[in-house]
Amino acid sequence: MLTSTPSHSPLDIHLTKEAPVHADFHWQGQASDLISSAGSSSGTFVVQGGPGSGRSSFLRDVARAEIMAGTNPDSILFLTASKEAAGETNRWLLSAIEQEFDKDNAVERVFSEPIARSVHSFAFAVLRDQAARNPGAPKLRLLTGAEHDALVQDLLREQAEQGSDIWPDKLKPALTTLGFARQLRDFLLRVTERGVTSEKLREYGQRFSREEWIAAADFYDDYRSTARLMGSNALNASELIRAAVDALDNDEELSEPLNFDVILIDDSQFFDPLSSALVERFRSRARLTLVASAESESVFGFRGGSTKYAKSLVDKEKTIHLPGTKRMAPPVAELAAGVAKSMRTRESNRWAEEIRQQVATNSANDGTDPGEADIRILTSPSAEVAAVVDRVRRAHLVDNVSWKGIAVIVRSKSQAAPIRRGLLSAGVPVADDPTEIVLSEQPMVRALLLVVRGAVDKNLTNDELERMVLSPIGGGDPVTFRRILRGLRRGFMRLEFDDPDKADDLASTIMTDDEDFGRPVFRAIDALRFILLGGELADLTKNLTAREKDLIMRVRSVIEAGQTAYRNGESIETILWEVWNAAGLSDALVDQSLRGGAVGSMADRHLDAVMSLFDAAGDYVERRPSSTITTFLQFMRDQELPTGARDRRGPVRDAVVVSPAHATVGKEWDTVVVAGLQEDVWPSLSETGTIFRQEEFIDLVDSDVEPGLPGNRRGRYDDRLAEERRLFLVAVTRARRSLLVTAVGPHVSDDGKVDSDADTRSRFLEEIATDDIALSSHDGSDHESSESADSGATENSDGAATQSSLSMRPEREYPRVLSADSLIAELRRAVESKDTPSHEREQAARQLARLALAAGDTPSRESVIAAANPDHWWGLQGLSTTKSLHDDDKSYVIFPSQVEDYLAYPLGAFLKSVQTAGRDSSETLLGTLTHMAAEAMERGVDEEKVRDRFLATVPRLLGPHAWNKEEQIEAWHKMFNGLVEKLHERDAALTGHAEFEKDMGGTLIGHTDSGEEVQIKGKIDRLEVSDDGKYYIIDFKTGHKIPEDVPNHPQLKTYQTLMAKWEGPQESSLSSASPSASGKAGDSSVDNCLAGAELIYPHKKPRKRPVQAPLTNEDIDSWTRKLIELATVMAGPQFAGRFDLGRDEKNRFGSLGSVLIGKSVLDPTFTPSNPEDTD
Repeated sequence: MLTSTPSHSPLDIHLTKEAPVHADFHWQGQASDLISSAGSSSGTFVVQGGPGSGRSSFLRDVARAEIMAGTNPDSILFLTASKEAAGETNRWLLSAIEQEFDKDNAVERVFSEPIARSVHSFAFAVLRDQAARNPGAPKLRLLTGAEHDALVQDLLREQAEQGSDIWPDKLKPALTTLGFARQLRDFLLRVTERGVTSEKLREYGQRFSREEWIAAADFYDDYRSTARLMGSNALNASELIRAAVDALDNDEELSEPLNFDVILIDDSQFFDPLSSALVERFRSRARLTLVASAESESVFGFRGGSTKYAKSLVDKEKTIHLPGTKRMAPPVAELAAGVAKSMRTRESNRWAEEIRQQVATNSANDGTDPGEADIRILTSPSAEVAAVVDRVRRAHLVDNVSWKGIAVIVRSKSQAAPIRRGLLSAGVPVADDPTEIVLSEQPMVRALLLVVRGAVDKNLTNDELERMVLSPIGGGDPVTFRRILRGLRRGFMRLEFDDPDKADDLASTIMTDDEDFGRPVFRAIDALRFILLGGELADLTKNLTAREKDLIMRVRSVIEAGQTAYRNGESIETILWEVWNAAGLSDALVDQSLRGGAVGSMADRHLDAVMSLFDAAGDYVERRPSSTITTFLQFMRDQELPTGARDRRGPVRDAVVVSPAHATVGKEWDTVVVAGLQEDVWPSLSETGTIFRQEEFIDLVDSDVEPGLPGNRRGRYDDRLAEERRLFLVAVTRARRSLLVTAVGPHVSDDGKVDSDADTRSRFLEEIATDDIALSSHDGSDHESSESADSGATENSDGAATQSSLSMRPEREYPRVLSADSLIAELRRAVESKDTPSHEREQAARQLARLALAAGDTPSRESVIAAANPDHWWGLQGLSTTKSLHDDDKSYVIFPSQVEDYLAYPLGAFLKSVQTAGRDSSETLLGTLTHMAAEAMERGVDEEKVRDRFLATVPRLLGPHAWNKEEQIEAWHKMFNGLVEKLHERDAALTGHAEFEKDMGGTLIGHTDSGEEVQIKGKIDRLEVSDDGKYYIIDFKTGHKIPEDVPNHPQLKTYQTLMAKWEGPQESSLSSASPSASGKAGDSSVDNCLAGAELIYPHKKPRKRPVQAPLTNEDIDSWTRKLIELATVMAGPQFAGRFDLGRDEKNRFGSLGSVLIGKSVLDPTFTPSNPEDTD
């Protein structure tokens, strides 16, 4: 066990060994006789019993007794079905023997080598001894599932490329698919597990006209030949046992040193025929053999696991039956008995009856925890997850069960993901099984491999580059990533017009050729790639913020560490280490891991994944000394199956296990939740291996049932259903004290109508629904009591449903989760609801106050209970500010381009400005480009040069994936021609001079009622000044739709008002020509300086020029008053909304809507009925 002090204290780590629990069982009958006569008893015994009957514990007690009686530990063989069970047995034996002997003597005497081994470990030891006698033989190695999968895929890919004729024509198109490779690999494993050779498989295929079997046999021969040519002695798990059996049969001297006095076989129902054959090679020479078996737990039939071997050894006089259960609390045992009885076999019925008698005999209350077992039917998957999370948290917080003493069991891996997310979001640490996730898909490993690939071959796709920036190494987020790309794009646009030659040089370095147009196309993602891989683009990064630059430099520094190691010719492991070290994540992850909780479990996951990556790299280099980092990256990329992590025998993490049912055999927890009992999920009755007719092959070999006979399909269906029932029994019997089974059922309305579209609960729940098994629909709330009473259920003083009756009605209320978030939410509902009685509201407020005081000064985002403070409640506080948006020390500022929107819909205009702040759409960028092109021509830049630059830039702004790219480019080409034509027309009509993109600064137009200045700020696209000093304003529009009422166009009127009020610097060419000295606006009898305004649309030629006549002085005064009034509206902080938007306005403002003052859109009484009463 690893513990540490809080992170703010000096780190103080203590390592302690957690000793296994030794339960002292009182064995009876033959079981007791065997233990008492240890050292002298002989014969072969079959140990039978149901789940929890103590089969494994009995074998361990026999092993301990034999050692205590003087039997040499090296002459005891204890075989298990898994390495985890073997490790647990060895730890148990070591601890048990240490209690009997002096510690030093015990270790020397007992554990010169492990007593307990998995059957695969024992087979490996046999082959290792054989290899030791043949020094020239290739080194033996166990092939992982992921490696086996990759080898099969490689060979299939090669056969497909060479046009191999071993496969039927109907299968050739599928050779390169992952699904085909997976089914072929599984089929060959089943073949090997049953000891069937390729010759025998080919014979079966010919006899029963199964061309798939013939092809698979030919492939298997090619596979083994390829392995031999490579000089490899790597065997998968099935081949390992087969090779051990063959070695023992062909080499008598090999088996002589392997004489065992005592052989103990645990969980033999999981052994396939080859494993049983391996045991038989030694059993006849052993003094004592015990084979433990449980037909009701035989759940690996698809792998060849069965009870046939144990049944072949059954002798009534030497059969030891262990009755009942020794680990399950009475409620758990009763529910499990209901499952066993539904199986309708002699053994299951016997065990169920033993449980009933055991519970009845021990029904007296002895003061111990009686345990609990419930079944809950929920109305939705999210409600089911909430119920699971609640049970887990209550077990830990109320019942004081450690996190690692809790498990959630599901039928399939896909069901685990939402439960895992729900637990983590509630702060529950979740243990990860490294064998469940492909190593290259682990987030931290994927990020490291991406960085190494970038450092080695610099060939990352755009998606991979984005994932690298957003990975734990980059630490970015999608918003920041987009801002970086926009900043780089804006920098390049500016560089193109400021320094075209420099832009061309940069383009030749980082641009790619657009496949549609044959010209270089700038993409911001390419520029980012260039920078991250070591390039310098200072001109493009000027617009980036400090945080954005830091993110780029962080990723770049990690890549540079990998590049340096690669250039120096370092090994694969060294390159990986340099990248990992440069990332600087290890200290932070270790700190998070030591803190525990949900964050700690995620840190554990990342650290384990990195350790597994280094293990994989070391193993790869050991197997292929001449390999390179490039071949290793390809090897990792090709892996499609999970790879088990190396067992470092570390302490068991204090985290909840979420696991598929098959992975829980042989394990137990204090509290277990079996979730997802849905029809078509549990039981899962779909056939496996349909391409190779795998189930037909299994029936043929295991049961001698010829393929194609009538009734075969029905028989296989019944076998699958029976195995699914046994798997369900395994799941519910993993619990010692507390069990919860959950399912989602259809909602039943008050009038009895059932939602036919809802999920259907599993038939297994219906089968165990008996009068003495309760299906609880209680959610902890008082209003359920009446409904329970109606169904005949009774409740104890705590409100929990007793086991006197059954309710299969789904729960109507959403489950209450015992967490701070749920508690605070419930208290808030009670406080804020008008329907809550006053005394309950007062009590809820009191509890919220206590929680808020407990949170103290902790920031709201750092402490969960700080959310109890009303200061942090959304929607309850008043306005965040009553200040206007303009600076107190400055004037109100109006931008002409915003006037029209604010006059039409103030709230929508404000939200639109916030929504688009800092964001440049393609349309906006193209509009900016148009103005830049016009400005360049006005400054005297050659028209053709501007045209070339304009047309080269347009495709880059449209992006590489625009579906109508050619049409858009053609349209913008026409637009440029229209722009040139309009400029020529205006130049020809010009009697004075013109300025383009004229920045008018801030022009004072008046004061508000409170005396504050109001200014207009803006740039005029083209300002023409006639010889007599009149101003003609032109605004270019890149859109297509011309306003209907141009004479009253708000933007043009604002521009005219600006010029009428403008008093620029004396040296300005405009101020010297201005007639403002001869008259003042406001005096309608004197002419002003305005000649009018016009909208120019280069995209089209309107029938009527969109011209606005010059404003009179009266018009100017009226519009000025309007603008001064609008200035206070634009400054906020309140904005008026509308519900009567027209179609054009909806297109302009999008989905930016309004709500009534004082109402929430979540309020059921909300109805947008008063357009004027809005906020």
